[in-house]
Amino acid sequence: MFKKIAIIIGLSFLCYSNPSHAGMADIKEKVRPYIVKFLGADTATKILGKAPDVVELPEIPKVSKSASKCVNCNTGVDEKEKKISKDKKAKLDYVFVDELYTSTRKVKGNKDELSRWFSILSQGGTREGVYRALVLDNTYRGLENYDSPINDSVIEFATYFFPRFLNKSIKKKTLEKVNFYTLKRIATERSLEIVDEYLASNRDNLYSWYAVLSGELAEKYPDVWKNKIRKSSRKLSHRNWAAKVPDQHIKSEVIIKIHKVFNSLN
Repeated sequence: MFKKIAIIIGLSFLCYSNPSHAGMADIKEKVRPYIVKFLGADTATKILGKAPDVVELPEIPKVSKSASKCVNCNTGVDEKEKKISKDKKAKLDYVFVDELYTSTRKVKGNKDELSRWFSILSQGGTREGVYRALVLDNTYRGLENYDSPINDSVIEFATYFFPRFLNKSIKKKTLEKVNFYTLKRIATERSLEIVDEYLASNRDNLYSWYAVLSGELAEKYPDVWKNKIRKSSRKLSHRNWAAKVPDQHIKSEVIIKIHKVFNSLN
């Protein structure tokens, strides 16, 4: 242990005293996790400086017909999911259902309603499946049929979000005619299709796409987010999180983040 710390301190001193040395940036980032582990994040920042936050938005894939028709893709066994204990999974799933209901419908769900949706997860259903069922039921359909126009703030967000993250152009005149709840659903469904395309082709690109999305939403709409992870504008932090969690957790964050931003603007 002491030998490792001595090596880390030696490397840290080298980085600190000779920052312009060729390849030193790479050495810094290789040694950073060990300094954080043994000496703490604050010490790592003092010695090495702030960690870089370089995550580029990958190319947005074209959505195949199979993905656009997918009701609940990604149904295979997720090894990351298996590592979560049953008790912890139940707690996380209930929090998700509670937040999902409020984010989609803009009202708090009562105990019976939340229990009904939670039971789907406890019986083996997926978070994406619960979301799709929730926005396709009679209650949400009623919200879509209700006269619920969108304002300029929502239009501004949509005209930024669709081209950047979905590679879909959208006209202001078209948006002015769209129901608010319909727009939220379409934006989310198209995003889930993009996630499925990445899952089928390149997971690293999914993590980067999610990271840029999360970082930019945190920066543009800081008042929307309450917990520390969502509030962070550091793309690298979001990418690291996405790489560690089950696929369904990434999807659930995409769902909730999109709905929350829309809700905050209308």
